[in-house]
Parts: sequence; C-alpha cells; structure tokens
Amino acid sequence: MLDGRPPVGACHHQKMIVVDDALAFCGGGDIGPDRWDTPQHLGDGPRREKTRRDNKDFDSRHEVMGLVDGEAAANLGELFRDRWRRATGETLQPCPPVKSPRWPGPIPPAFHDITAGISRTGAAWKNYPQVRENEALHIASIRAAKACIYMENQYFTSPLIAAELAKRLKEAEGPEVILVSTEHSPSYFDQLTMDKTRLVFIQTLTSADRHGRLRVYSPVTGPWAAPSSSTPS
Repeated sequence: MLDGRPPVGACHHQKMIVVDDALAFCGGGDIGPDRWDTPQHLGDGPRREKTRRDNKDFDSRHEVMGLVDGEAAANLGELFRDRWRRATGETLQPCPPVKSPRWPGPIPPAFHDITAGISRTGAAWKNYPQVRENEALHIASIRAAKACIYMENQYFTSPLIAAELAKRLKEAEGPEVILVSTEHSPSYFDQLTMDKTRLVFIQTLTSADRHGRLRVYSPVTGPWAAPSSSTPS
C-alpha cells in the first residue's frame, strides 16, 4: 500500500516487520529485494546476482535493524495498526496471543528482560498532532553522553543535531564524536538535496572540534577500495 495522504514534503520512515505481535524488526533498512545483504557485505555471490529491476547485481548495503519480542513487539504491532488506519481508514485487530516462542534460534539475544522504548516522528496533519520524540531522544542522549557518541545515518542534515554535537565538541572534557555516513548519496536527486546539507553539517562540527575528538567515516567494501574518512585538519 502506497500512502498518498501525508502533507506535501513529508517523508515517512517507519520501517518495520511485525510477526503475530510476538516478534518485530525495526530499523533503518529499506524493505526491498535490492537492499538485502549480510554482515560480511561480500561483493559477489549467487544471492546477490540480478535482483534489481535493471537485471544488474545489486550493491552492498550497510544497514542496522533491531529485533525484539514480547511487549516491545506487541507495541510495534500497535504502532503499525495505527499507521495502517491513518493511511487506509481500515482498523486491523490485534493478533491473538502466541503460545510458543517466535525468537529465531540462530540469533542469540543481545539483551534479556529489558525495558524498550519506541520514539516516533510525525508531522502535524489534519487532526493528528506533531510528534518529535526522535528529536527529543537524540538531543537528550547527546547531552547525557560522557565518553563517546557514535551515530550512523545516511543523511546527517539536521541543524539541531549539528548544534548539539558542536556544543559537546567545544567542551574541554567532552565525549568523542564518531559519525558513519555515505561518502556520496546514491542518486542524483539525493546528491542535489542531501550531499550539500550533509557537508554543512560536517563543517559545523569540524569548526567546533577544538580538541580533536571528531571522526567521520564512510563504509567501503572490496580489496579495491581504500578506507575513506573525514577528519579535522
């Protein structure tokens, strides 16, 4: 289902898969055949071949997805149903309780019995209020960091986040700041809209890095690729 109801200029990025309200994936990876990859990011292989629409092998992708079960998965299921109702007008019912565990055996859990939170972003639109939980979470985390701030994002463009990171870099005893992003955006449209704003973002931090605690990197794969990083001079 393609939702054509958001306000002009808005972008929807809630990427999740919910199974029986008992298991849920949530993260930054687009759900599509040419975005599949493994942690090894191998440059070739039979599972990578000709899955794109233009019949070409798809490139390596660096994405992060979280996997949760229990109440956290059920809450993501409720978030999905709310999003579906907004887009279609259809009300989906919750899944009946699942008796058997759904956790995939090959994946060892990183945490047990923890409290998980869901932070959202939403535009003020029609009868729906503005939601800026993601922004608030990022700012609170940056301000609370003691030793290191590590962030990954395809597009570092927010001036609010840049300003908060710059404040920490100016501190004499502040945390290290490590960013991982793309060196160049993949499409011509993205290059026009995102590359310049990302450069301004990084330049803001570079100017604030009085104590040499900023590092900016872009991932590379294959023996032909030399590591690419941007560090303050």
